Amino acid sequence: MSEVAHAVTVYSPLVQKGEVEIEYQVDVNRDGDPAVNNSSKHQIEIAYGVTEEWKSAINAVYLDPATSGFAYDRLKWENIYQLFEHGERWLDAGLYFEYQIPDAKKNAPDVAEIKILLQKSLGSQGYIPSMKHTFNVTVKKELGALATQATALSYAWQSKWKYTEEFRPGFEAYGSMGPVGNLNSPRQQSHQLGPVLFGEVAHRFEYQLGYLFGLTQGSVNGMFKLVLELKF
Repeated sequence: MSEVAHAVTVYSPLVQKGEVEIEYQVDVNRDGDPAVNNSSKHQIEIAYGVTEEWKSAINAVYLDPATSGFAYDRLKWENIYQLFEHGERWLDAGLYFEYQIPDAKKNAPDVAEIKILLQKSLGSQGYIPSMKHTFNVTVKKELGALATQATALSYAWQSKWKYTEEFRPGFEAYGSMGPVGNLNSPRQQSHQLGPVLFGEVAHRFEYQLGYLFGLTQGSVNGMFKLVLELKF
């Protein structure tokens, strides 16, 4: 049975002091399993650049399973810490910490995530437009007496090419490999890859639209992704 993929997001290590972001993201699964097909995850986030190095966000998660109704799932507190000034090193780098508090009715454990955020920007060369590559490595751990899963390892990759501000084609890849120190077999791991279109309008509105294909037996067959963000 294919795994129901988690929300697909790649995080940049860069922080903009004083910037407010309001974001909506929806991920919709497509799969041959009726219990998975058309299930979706919805996230509403408000983020703020507290300092030149630290951005903090509150994220409310809602699930719409294929077999039951739309319902609140959990609250997430997200933090990004930028390690260096942009361009100071060969790679821009940052750290990410997230704490999740599930809906009390779910009787589920709290969850902590730590990510390493890496990013490299390359200027245009001839007919090749400028590009940006971002890589995240995540360690996820359930906490407390309700914890049932071992510490898990996953990754996320994003590459995009800037033709104009409004049109930036690219692709993303995601993988959930299982417990640290005892990874799942390659077939049972979840790996997704697919095209994503990015754009920014008037330096205020950003969008992402993409479709990710499942690459292994442990992945959903496909996932539609939409992100809308307002900045001010």
